[in-house]
Amino acid sequence: MIYIFSWPKEFCKGFAVWKRRIGCHKPPATKKPLNTFAALQGAMSLATLYVCSWAREYTGTECTDGDENVLLGFEAFTNIVTFMALVALLFAAYMFMRFWNKVLALNGTEGYPYTTLSPADDQKYKMINVPLKTIRATFKQMMLYDPVVLVYFLCALSVAILSLVAPNPLTHAADCPHAEQVRSWGMAFLWVDALYVPLFYFCCPNRNGVVAEIPWPAGEGPRVQASA
Repeated sequence: MIYIFSWPKEFCKGFAVWKRRIGCHKPPATKKPLNTFAALQGAMSLATLYVCSWAREYTGTECTDGDENVLLGFEAFTNIVTFMALVALLFAAYMFMRFWNKVLALNGTEGYPYTTLSPADDQKYKMINVPLKTIRATFKQMMLYDPVVLVYFLCALSVAILSLVAPNPLTHAADCPHAEQVRSWGMAFLWVDALYVPLFYFCCPNRNGVVAEIPWPAGEGPRVQASA
C-alpha cells in the first residue's frame, strides 16, 4: 500500500528534475509580473471571438451596408472587433514575455539593486530577489515609451469609438439587436486595460519582489569558487 501512495511524490520529484534539465528555472509563469494581465486579456479575447462568431449568424440580416442611417454595417463592424480580439491576444503574450525581459535588463543597474539569495542545490543559476521598485520602474517605462503599447492603445481607442457610433442601440435597437454584445466587448478592451494599469502600478501583487534565477555573471558561480 505504501508504494501506491508514494508514486505521486516520486513522479513530482522526477518531473522537477526533468524541468531543471531542460532549462526551466525560477520564476514560474504563475509568479511572474503581469501574469494576471495575460490571463485577463486572454480570457477577454477568447470571449470576444466567441461572441463575434455567434453574431455572424445575423450579419446578413441586421444593419447591413446600404441601410438607412447605418454608418458601418454589422458584418464589417463584427470583423473589426474580431481583429481587435486577435490583436489583444497577441498583445497579452507580448507584454507578458517582453516585460520580464525588461525587468531583468533594468535589474542590477544604477539605482535598482537586487538581493542575492542562496542558490538551488544544483547551483546552475544565481538566485536573486527582484524588488518591487524595479518592477514598477519597468512597467512605467513600457507604458510611456514602448511603441507596441502605443499602437495597441490606438487600436483599442479606435475600436471603442467605433463601438459607440455604429451600430448603436439608440438608432438601431430594433434593427440590430445582436450588436449590443459585440459593442460591449469591443469597448471592454480599452476600459479594462485602462483600469488595470493604475491597479497594477499602485497595488502590484509582487509587493515582496520576485525570486528569480539568472545566469551566473562573469567571475561568479560555483566553478569560480572551486578554482579559487
